[in-house]
Amino acid sequence: MAEWVVIGTSVLTLFLVYKIAADTVLYMYCKALHGELAIEIAEEFAREYVSLPFDDEKVPHVVTVFAG
Repeated sequence: MAEWVVIGTSVLTLFLVYKIAADTVLYMYCKALHGELAIEIAEEFAREYVSLPFDDEKVPHVVTVFAG
């Protein structure tokens, strides 16, 4: 009886992990389909990039993202 509990729990755990992964992929796909993902990535990248200290020898780069 105990082995069935272990097998059932293992199968249920795997199912839930695959479901979470599938939901995440679907969520990201839908955001990309509506053009929301590129803008969020650009904003996050710009926030992190601007917070970096500039060195006198390095030229800062300009990053432009077009959502099409």
